[in-house]
Amino acid sequence: MPGKALAVLEPALGLITQLIAEADADTQERALLAQLDSTIETGDLWIADRNFCVASWIWKLHQRDAAVLVREHQQLPTQPCEAMRLVATTEHCQLSEQRVTLAAPDGGECLELRRIRLELSTPTREGETTLYLLTTLPVTAADAALVATLYRERWTLETAFLHLTTELRCEIETLAYPPAALFALAMAVVAYNAWAVVKAALRRVHGADTVDTQVSGDYLVNEMGRVGESLEALVTPEEWAIFHTFTPTAMPAWLLASAQQVQLRKSRKHSRGPKKHAPARTHDPSRPHVSVARLLAQRQTGSER
Repeated sequence: MPGKALAVLEPALGLITQLIAEADADTQERALLAQLDSTIETGDLWIADRNFCVASWIWKLHQRDAAVLVREHQQLPTQPCEAMRLVATTEHCQLSEQRVTLAAPDGGECLELRRIRLELSTPTREGETTLYLLTTLPVTAADAALVATLYRERWTLETAFLHLTTELRCEIETLAYPPAALFALAMAVVAYNAWAVVKAALRRVHGADTVDTQVSGDYLVNEMGRVGESLEALVTPEEWAIFHTFTPTAMPAWLLASAQQVQLRKSRKHSRGPKKHAPARTHDPSRPHVSVARLLAQRQTGSER
């Protein structure tokens, strides 16, 4: 494992706005949270999986007037204030809710959170039928059904990494050294953000349903690559300079005007047969995952001796 990265996605924009790269792949992702302190803004809503259900992080967001929505981790020491009560029934699940408290790190006043239970009609791919969410969002801002819908937005990050892996090829097997592998990942993220901006312009001009359901991401990425090579050959650096002068208003206008010239039929998806299910992952004790950074550090220490 040549490294690890912590990414922050803005669902409304479709952009990866933060990428924390870590050479040591054995580092816990939650250990990288401190590097996001400067990005927290008042009014933010941070949505995360249970790996980030950490008391210190929840308190930090609360103290910065930001809200949190996270899947509950069993190790988080919360105390119930009331019994769980049924609040809604939807086509896919039953929703129940209760108030719980989380002790302050300094032993001061406790923080009250909402604990929402989702009893699913269809199990998750891990076979789970019951999920618990914790949030500091007030009921006046989001009821239990909306909280569940917002949490599903977290999966847009998984979709982004699927595009990064399959279409933008962010994992190059021959790049085993951490700096090289992480640099390739960072460049793929830059390309992904450019791709997301192009898709946003196409949605505005041609309609979101058309672009999201009929346009192939593979075709768009391949065309970006081909056009990029052509532009490097045909356009001089001086001719690119005009884009340095574009204002935040002029750039979107140029993007929308360019999107009107795009013929989507050239990038339409083709129907395909049913997907083949990938074989289940199995753990081989004789071939454990290891951090390349730690192996290199051990090698360096050995050579110094």
